[in-house]
Amino acid sequence: MAFRTKRGQAKHDQKVADWAIRLKGRGKQVLADLPGYQKPEPVYGRVPDVMLKQGGKIKVVGEVETPSSIVDDQQQISSLKHGAKQLGADFRLKIAKKKRG
Repeated sequence: MAFRTKRGQAKHDQKVADWAIRLKGRGKQVLADLPGYQKPEPVYGRVPDVMLKQGGKIKVVGEVETPSSIVDDQQQISSLKHGAKQLGADFRLKIAKKKRG
């Protein structure tokens, strides 16, 4: 796990929360590695930031990185991508960037 500044961690967590909200829908179970959510189960030994289940099956394994953590977390990304493939799920990676204003 890469080191993030407080600001970087806040951007990361906000992106995870926003993504989890967008994934919600009828018949879908959204898990997120955030307070207030059920934590996703480990995938290939790593806990993803977001997981979408539908009909009892894992459909999406998602990871959020910041520009400062993407390089250091390549092993985590690779493990989650491989694990998602083994589960027959999609792997999605999102980058939490500064908002333009």
